[in-house]
Amino acid sequence: MASGCGELVRLLNEARGSAEASADLARALGQSGAMNKLDQSRNFAFYAEISGRLADARVQEKVEHERLARLMGLWDRNSIYTLPARLPALPAKLTSSGLIEALAMERRVDLLQNEILKQSLLQTSAGQTDVFVLVQDARTRILAQVAALNARRDFWIAATDLRAAIIGGGIAGRTDAARAVAGGSGG
Repeated sequence: MASGCGELVRLLNEARGSAEASADLARALGQSGAMNKLDQSRNFAFYAEISGRLADARVQEKVEHERLARLMGLWDRNSIYTLPARLPALPAKLTSSGLIEALAMERRVDLLQNEILKQSLLQTSAGQTDVFVLVQDARTRILAQVAALNARRDFWIAATDLRAAIIGGGIAGRTDAARAVAGGSGG
């Protein structure tokens, strides 16, 4: 879904900035002897992982943008269309999901990650935890946000596919019907 890809690129771009700052801090602390090589390597690896994911997301965004343009019949590269900046929020209630949805929302990992972040900030402010625990929690939160975004994107794709199946096919179904009508009316 093209809109979800754009949101993922923005999220990973922000995460890359944080990861870069963390890697720079690790480099400086390593040079001063205040951070060991293992912790430095973890920060550098996380920066590299986020950078790689960002590159993949940018490629996927372009692929999905092109796919959407073809589906809309916009063959001219100069055709301009805009996509929403974010995917829509998940619906508050699905018509047939009942208990399953409630359990899924209750057990959301990103909700949990935000609580961990809040508690870590409180402990860091009180001097109970060092800043690197906070950085590790931020990494986990970023990965949870990416997973939540992908799950939201998958939900909307599945919901669209379900609607298409209910009404008798998606874009391909309409194209076949249009061909049948055009073929029948001409002969």
